[in-house]
Amino acid sequence: IKVYLPRSIDSAAAAPAPSPRVPSARAVAILLVEDNPMVRELTQQLLLTLGHAVTVTASPEHALALCEQPNTPIDLLMTDVVMPGMNGKELVRQARAIRPGIRVLFSLDVGADVIAQHGVLDTSISFIQKPFGIDELAAKIHEALERP
Repeated sequence: IKVYLPRSIDSAAAAPAPSPRVPSARAVAILLVEDNPMVRELTQQLLLTLGHAVTVTASPEHALALCEQPNTPIDLLMTDVVMPGMNGKELVRQARAIRPGIRVLFSLDVGADVIAQHGVLDTSISFIQKPFGIDELAAKIHEALERP
């Protein structure tokens, strides 16, 4: 058996590029509202990996009940747009009545332009299209928290 090895290794070429993950200045308390169990679990794991505190629910009604509890910290509401019973836009409207100024990140199965055409989503609101990776999620959380 012959094994051929390079004489030298260019460390810049051999090392994988570092992740462009956007570091958060602090852990964010995120209320995740997602009706699809598989997407909900995966998103929760990504959020935990990013170092955030996550409260998870499958229903908009339960999310509103959590918003009404003053001892439940919520910096960011991450919600699916299309859910059974109540859509994400209505959830956000009611959540902001309880907690004015709450930051929002919508997750979409289809492009935001399609949703905006149907009047469900204002294009000035932060959104992330499914499927998404951890780096994109980190960047979108940062974007949502920075919006006025």
